[in-house]
Amino acid sequence: MKICSIEGCNEKHYGKGLCRKHWRRQYKKENKERIVEQDRRYYKEHKEYIAKRQQRWYRDNIDQIKQRREDNKEHIKKRQKQYNKDHKEEISIQAACYYLEHKQEIDAWNRQYRQDNRESISARVCRYQQEHKEERYEYHKQWSRTSIGKAITKALSHNRRTLLKGLTKETIQKVYEANIEKYGILTCYLCGKPIINNDDALEHSTPLSRGGTNKFENLGVAHSHCNAKKHIKTLEEWFKKEISNE
Repeated sequence: MKICSIEGCNEKHYGKGLCRKHWRRQYKKENKERIVEQDRRYYKEHKEYIAKRQQRWYRDNIDQIKQRREDNKEHIKKRQKQYNKDHKEEISIQAACYYLEHKQEIDAWNRQYRQDNRESISARVCRYQQEHKEERYEYHKQWSRTSIGKAITKALSHNRRTLLKGLTKETIQKVYEANIEKYGILTCYLCGKPIINNDDALEHSTPLSRGGTNKFENLGVAHSHCNAKKHIKTLEEWFKKEISNE
């Protein structure tokens, strides 16, 4: 019986002096580009069918998959890290394209996640900052010496001086007292919910960047996250957007 010409292989001859396994391997090597193009075309034409088949297979083999992942956890982690390193630019481009295609869905999911997990996120950030205090200090020190770091530092310093211009302790105290008098308890005037755990911020109804002032009539008390969410909107624009989202 004629056998494979590859040294050490005793399988039955299939073609071109090779067994079926080595013949297929040789064929794939010689026709790599054509096979890739065929696979892409097939996937494009049968995208929905392939997705359903993969979901069904995954659902039917979920226990074995989880067990295999657990058994090979370190190996998978090491391989994934190496892959990310070797394909860094490609992954960045793919991620950017995916984000642009699904921007609204991703932003909505992120907002909901942050809202549902605000306390755990805050605790995780605080823990990270404490554990990496020296690293963060060194990184910020180096960053502040760069041209962009110097420019941003100057801009923040200017904005801080503008923000505090004409603002007094008496005005701030008056704003907080008026809020408690109106609601009975310190309450966010943007969302109407009580403020707990010192999560309060002084808020400008009309932002300083849009002609607002630090006078009592333009100030209010809000949650820190509500203040950040409102950003540079006026009070009228904020409520109009909140009504449209309901």
